[in-house]
Amino acid sequence: MMLLRHKQGGFSLIEMILVITILSIITAVGSRMLSGAFNAYFTGRDIIDAEWQGRYAMQRISRELRDVRTATAADLNIASANQITFTDNSANVITYARNGNTLERNGQPLADGVTVLTFNYIQSHISP
Repeated sequence: MMLLRHKQGGFSLIEMILVITILSIITAVGSRMLSGAFNAYFTGRDIIDAEWQGRYAMQRISRELRDVRTATAADLNIASANQITFTDNSANVITYARNGNTLERNGQPLADGVTVLTFNYIQSHISP
């Protein structure tokens, strides 16, 4: 009588531990690479957003300052280094100010992340 041995398929404990270890290393390296890529994407997006807000705010301030009615104290007032109030040719009173880290126009947010803002002007007296 001949005994047939049936070999059971499967993995040994050492093979399972080896596979789990290799997969853990691959996962750790892959997650670091993905984390770096995501951080770079979000940083780039934040920089673009900040640049857009800054350009928009500067263009708007420049455009509206060119429309100041007169350069007298009644129409142009720099109350503090980070606030300017002026009256334009249409008699609209416009105030730009930094409130915390936000640049505001008449109390409405215009740009975020503004840590420093200083208004200065040089008044020129042209004699006839």
